[in-house]
Amino acid sequence: MQIIEIHPVTPQVRLVKQVAEVFQEGGVVIYPTVAGYAIGCDANNKKAIKRLYAVKGAIKKPLMALMFKSISDMAPYAKVDNFAYRVMKDRVPGPYTFILPAQVHIARLLDVKRLEVGVRVPCHPFLLELHNHWAGPILNTGARLHDDEDFTDPEELEKAFRGKADLLVSCGEIAVNPTNVVRLVDGVAEVIRGEL
Repeated sequence: MQIIEIHPVTPQVRLVKQVAEVFQEGGVVIYPTVAGYAIGCDANNKKAIKRLYAVKGAIKKPLMALMFKSISDMAPYAKVDNFAYRVMKDRVPGPYTFILPAQVHIARLLDVKRLEVGVRVPCHPFLLELHNHWAGPILNTGARLHDDEDFTDPEELEKAFRGKADLLVSCGEIAVNPTNVVRLVDGVAEVIRGEL
């Protein structure tokens, strides 16, 4: 697994472009978020998705979300009605995962049986810069192999994910601080974790 060091506030563009190239090639990447380190892949690449699911094992599908540059980019993947848009617009980019009704093809693309999908617009400087060079959604989940694990140190991540991920984007130690999770379905905002 290759490791690159990214500045946590002003990420180097040449290194961020390298991450986008790994996604383009179907790679699996570990990267920083405001919630802690995450692992993800190109959400439109079925082979990459299968690789990510193999890494995550039993905790794979329920805890994954699609990350986008903006709310408008979500439309092909999730149904964003007026109610959901009003709730989301002042909170993104930010530490929120919103559960929305999925478009019909998403269950097949992500190999899931549910009718809803988690979506995020991240606010970490690295991800903001990455979305300037990577147009598609990223299938995203916490960088851990078991429910009771929380990796905060890049060296621990490198050991745990050696041979499982293609690239580790390190910006030092990051505390785990899970996103707020809010379900926005049928005109109701249901807080599942955290706050609205």
